[in-house]
Amino acid sequence: MKIKNPKKIIASILLVYILLLVYFTASEILEKPKIAKQITGSSVGIVGINLVSQCSMNLVPGFNLISICANATNLSVAKILEDLEGKYEFVLRWNTSTQEFDTYSPEAEFETNGFGSFELNESYLIYMKEAKILTILGEELEDLNISLIEEYNAPSYPYTFTGNVTRYLADIISDVAFLSRWNASRQEFDTYSPEAAENPFYTIPKGEGQFIYMIYPAVLSYNKTDLRS
Repeated sequence: MKIKNPKKIIASILLVYILLLVYFTASEILEKPKIAKQITGSSVGIVGINLVSQCSMNLVPGFNLISICANATNLSVAKILEDLEGKYEFVLRWNTSTQEFDTYSPEAEFETNGFGSFELNESYLIYMKEAKILTILGEELEDLNISLIEEYNAPSYPYTFTGNVTRYLADIISDVAFLSRWNASRQEFDTYSPEAAENPFYTIPKGEGQFIYMIYPAVLSYNKTDLRS
């Protein structure tokens, strides 16, 4: 029997894998005993901003997949999420080298966290206890190039306006198996496939993250002017 769309089936299997990995990682964190926070010194304020980005996003209880859409002076997780203190459980960062999640917990000792700062070229999963608005102050981001490896990547979408997925994938579309956005309402992935006749989405809103599964390595190049036009 000939399978009509093998790539779509493979994509579905791979998404199930990453979804299980998300929840497995989360369950491990939530089951661990809470550890007192380590005091790491005074925080650094944001100063000297010329053009303030409108980088804000509504976070719901459960998982939220986000991008940092402003170049804040201090990109430490503690600083960026300081207004959410006590409202979130942990943050997950996709490690492209290990193809697993690194974890940041506000309750963990500093040296035990998998990372301590956000990167402008990555997406992050935040597990919220309750609904909150996250606002990030900083300069608007300009053109950005992100290297993608074969397999899963979690590149950021770095702008404060809605972008067209087909436009920013145009130069590497033959290397892309699929792109997935997190549906926070349903707590599951929606997937865009270049080979599908119809897709559940064709755009990505400000502040939203994404997973891209690559067939071959490539460079994702964001042209801010082109995307905005």
